[in-house]
Amino acid sequence: MWRGYCMGGANSEKPAAVLVSGGVDSAVLVAELCERYSAVYPLFVQSGLIWEAAELEHLRCFLTAVAR
Repeated sequence: MWRGYCMGGANSEKPAAVLVSGGVDSAVLVAELCERYSAVYPLFVQSGLIWEAAELEHLRCFLTAVAR
């Protein structure tokens, strides 16, 4: 579903995968990993929660901004 983010601007040649939500903690973690790894692959687990659509939309907006 997602492509790698922050590709090519890191100290490591290895990629990272991270479980994320649409929250602030996930945003901080993705931003920090972008500085350390060659690519970051966010993983969002859909489990049918009522607020899931809002979380996913916030996550998409954040990841689009980070990818620039």
